[in-house]
Amino acid sequence: LGIDADEPDLEEVKARAAGALEKVMTPEEGQRPKAPDAHPEDEAAETATAMVVSEVKEIARQVKEELGRFHGEVSTQLQDLKLLSSEMRRDVEELRSQVNDKKSASAFASSTVTTIKPDDPLADVAGGSLAELERKIRERNDRIRRENAAMREENNKLKMMGPKAD
Repeated sequence: LGIDADEPDLEEVKARAAGALEKVMTPEEGQRPKAPDAHPEDEAAETATAMVVSEVKEIARQVKEELGRFHGEVSTQLQDLKLLSSEMRRDVEELRSQVNDKKSASAFASSTVTTIKPDDPLADVAGGSLAELERKIRERNDRIRRENAAMREENNKLKMMGPKAD
């Protein structure tokens, strides 16, 4: 996730901070002996200090737990992104190969002699008038132009998705 090995672990820093706070807040043995005539306020202050230290430890534990959960979620999302990225790369490569296939097919089709198929509208020329033949040719040309424009648009979209071939 981009964390340098030289940087201290966040969990370790938090644990050291909690330990230092506890050390400062709780008196060590022999440091402050209780006087026989200790006041209840002193005992209350020590109790309050112990409670604060306990609460800090609990908060530190909760923070560690939340960070662990967050780290797990981030790792899962990262794996999902890697998977999605690889799927996208495969899809782009497949589309590129399809475009190349279409290009080679259209180059082949433009270099071959066009033949009239039996189910082609121009096949029945003998029985139709010249105006009817012209109408059929115009309809066919319009349809081919629309298909060609759609293919150009799709080709431009594909060019925008992939890296430039410079």
